[in-house]
Amino acid sequence: MDEVKKKLFRVMKVLEETERRIEIIRQKMDELEQAGMTSARLHWRKDRRGEPKILELLHSTRSEYYRQNGRRRQYVGTDDVAIAEARQKVERYRLHQKLNRQRKKLERKSQEIRRAIDSLEMLTFEYRQQPLGTVGTGFSEKNGSMSPELTDVTTKMVSPQDMSPQDVLEYFSRSPVLAGLVDDLKDCPAFRDG
Repeated sequence: MDEVKKKLFRVMKVLEETERRIEIIRQKMDELEQAGMTSARLHWRKDRRGEPKILELLHSTRSEYYRQNGRRRQYVGTDDVAIAEARQKVERYRLHQKLNRQRKKLERKSQEIRRAIDSLEMLTFEYRQQPLGTVGTGFSEKNGSMSPELTDVTTKMVSPQDMSPQDVLEYFSRSPVLAGLVDDLKDCPAFRDG
């Protein structure tokens, strides 16, 4: 039993560390956004000899710059300070994209851990039923459990196939999420006749 406790403790530590890293990455991404960045490409216009002379930023047609100005090319020029600033903006965007990929990977890991914990909880208590797509997303905490809360953990859920139409209506009316469907169900022939 001690081994199981150690495993659970390690899982919780990994979850906490993962969520801490996600928050650090979010803060770094916010800092990069505040400093200014661009998804544009650096483009050098060449002089007559074919040497790079004037720097421009080439924006995509989906960029904010294009939407505001109606142009893809943004003149930077030959000034060393302006060129360095443009390069920094492009580099900040690349770093932002890299951090965003890391954040998404960590969020998937966190979500998988939460799903496993939710599955363990469902196996343990046999009463919390949620739509599969909401397991591990905090749906039940935000919107209430799909199942009405049971006060006795040892009480098992009755299978929907074993419930009468009236029992189903009563069950739905006790759920904060499913209660809105009760009136619609009452109009169904199966529930009127039952």
